[in-house]
Amino acid sequence: MSTNGYAKFSVSLPDEIKQQAQVRIVPGSALAGDRSSVLARDLDRYYDGLLKAGLKSLRNAKFSPEERACLGTLFMSTAFMEPEHIKLLIFSLEDSIDEIRFLGVDPDTLLAKVRQLDLNALYALVDLIERDPEMREIA
Repeated sequence: MSTNGYAKFSVSLPDEIKQQAQVRIVPGSALAGDRSSVLARDLDRYYDGLLKAGLKSLRNAKFSPEERACLGTLFMSTAFMEPEHIKLLIFSLEDSIDEIRFLGVDPDTLLAKVRQLDLNALYALVDLIERDPEMREIA
């Protein structure tokens, strides 16, 4: 793998991720390389593949500007930034019906749109809110 255009830095990973990357190194094959190459390739797959697919699902949900603002407000500073909690996002929305109404959004419509999202789209939603609470990217 060429290192042109790459920044080098140190990162700490859980042992499980380290082991998953290590088994992907296959000496003498197209997959040969070091752990750093494997991680860079996999991150590229996730950012360039899964995230883009999730964002496409979010665009297809056609959230209104008010719904995007509501989601950004409700989830910007919550525990949903942790991956294991993202699948619980819908339950938090169901518990926030009064706040959703207060923000001028129909809770039934918003909940229906979020319920149609798969887990990949929910991950993309949290990622997007973290980067841009106004979610202009899916407008």
